[in-house]
Amino acid sequence: MTSNLQRTAQSVVKNVASVLPGKENVIELVIATVISGGHVLLDDKPGTGKTTLAKAIAQSLGGVTRRIQCTPDLTPGDVLGGRYYNFNRGDFTFHQGPIFSNIVLADELNRATPRTQSAFLEAMSENDVTVESDTYALPKPFVVIATQNPMDQAGTFPLPDAQLDRFAIRISLQLPTRDEEIRMLQSHIIDEPVTHLMSVCRSDEWLQMTLEVRKVSIHPDVQAFTVDVIRAIRLHLGVTAQLSPRAALWLQRIAQSLTWLRAEKDYVTPDVIIEAIPYVLMHRCTGSGLSLEQLQSAMTNVKVPT
Repeated sequence: MTSNLQRTAQSVVKNVASVLPGKENVIELVIATVISGGHVLLDDKPGTGKTTLAKAIAQSLGGVTRRIQCTPDLTPGDVLGGRYYNFNRGDFTFHQGPIFSNIVLADELNRATPRTQSAFLEAMSENDVTVESDTYALPKPFVVIATQNPMDQAGTFPLPDAQLDRFAIRISLQLPTRDEEIRMLQSHIIDEPVTHLMSVCRSDEWLQMTLEVRKVSIHPDVQAFTVDVIRAIRLHLGVTAQLSPRAALWLQRIAQSLTWLRAEKDYVTPDVIIEAIPYVLMHRCTGSGLSLEQLQSAMTNVKVPT
């Protein structure tokens, strides 16, 4: 039976899909990642709707949202905040940066310098930030939705493996079909439909969803299959696939979240693990031009549990 929380999560998917026709599968996967507490990297050409998707998700979910437009002159202090002298009190006061939000939209993350990109590392891994000698907890829930353009590399700084590994998934929207593009034109006659989206979920409900996702049952055989897939890819691709244990953890978590969101079963099946593999593992494999066929080839001898 579908719970109230599951219906709320499904309404978030429908709300976002209302401004991005034909992208329901992508939206479902991104929402499943966000409600599981995972960070999302939207990687696609300009004009495909990356920022629109991020804004639509932020407006559909409750909580505080801030956007960071990444540029080469952005500093770590612009992201984290810093200490400023308070003349009234006669001491230094910490002023929070935009990272202190429930949803952080990091637009064109790869245009920030490596020094500024590193400001996101602790936040995305440990849900807190350290400024000078003090550590500050980030609000819960906390998710980074970042975009990057893989085509125009002028003035960009490739995301290091340590940064990529902190994203639960990387996904592309791809170009729309003819009918989808016509529907898009019709919906943009007056203004952008994303500006009219209303929140359909409170931040406390979102936090509860994160807890519910982790309760979805996964059989030890399916967990063993998940690990076998990771190890087979490592062995097959060698140094090209330096998959960390975090890859296996997120493969399991995304499968749990998709299963919970769809409300069709109360346990994870191998099919959902296989469905999540390209989005969870591809960006963690460092080989140039790595294809889905190579991943599938690496999995050929892994036995799928029944």
